[in-house]
Amino acid sequence: QVYQNPEFNSCYVYISSLAPFISEKKVWSDLIKDSFDNKWKRTEFYKFNGDSTVNNVKFKKLYNSSDENREHWSFNSLWLEKDDSIFQLDNITGNYNLIYNFNLEKGDSFFVFNKFYIYVDSVKNVVEWGGDIRKHWYLSNGDKDIYRNTVWIEGVGQTGLMIRPTEIGISGAMCSILCFEENGQQVYQNPEYNSCYINTLSNIDLKSQQQLINLFSIGEEKLHIKLLKKEFGELVFYSSDGKQLLNQKITSDET
Repeated sequence: QVYQNPEFNSCYVYISSLAPFISEKKVWSDLIKDSFDNKWKRTEFYKFNGDSTVNNVKFKKLYNSSDENREHWSFNSLWLEKDDSIFQLDNITGNYNLIYNFNLEKGDSFFVFNKFYIYVDSVKNVVEWGGDIRKHWYLSNGDKDIYRNTVWIEGVGQTGLMIRPTEIGISGAMCSILCFEENGQQVYQNPEYNSCYINTLSNIDLKSQQQLINLFSIGEEKLHIKLLKKEFGELVFYSSDGKQLLNQKITSDET
């Protein structure tokens, strides 16, 4: 390498072609847990629809629904997107609460609501969710034992509850994204569950709605089997006519 542009740190600059975070063409589905008894509480859908002007500033309105068929929507809050930063209007104080900052790089920190700092452990470009390249931010607040596995995804938000990502780790532990839709198409389905809506008020055991394995072809005669839960035991496959094709003990999470 003979020359490096001094204005940049890399020979490659990532330019996103994805839609803005705040868009009426998106729907989020979140499974929410009760923080007191550690049980799943409800499924919530979220979407942006319509505008509202406050002090000459135009905000986008966020609605939520706990209805399986998404027939009944309630107003949730007002949101604003500016320069890859996402703000939520505080109805009590009138302040703009910074929810996301999609300009953060590895090593950056982000102060949240007079609570604590969020640290960016790493940033990666990941190909997933409909084949799109989406930037991923892997975050913590310094306590690796408690606040781990918190991720922001470009255009999607946190993998936990998308409206409260500033409660880093806490929100990620108490919530789990089930599905994400964009332009009327389902882009993401949480591989641990079978549905975008789980009726937590029913007597159905939540574990019965969780997938244990994920299968996909890696060739005409090869099948990749990934275990989503480390439930060690035996893996048995049968053909449609009842012939046993495979019977082996499970000793790892991939076969």
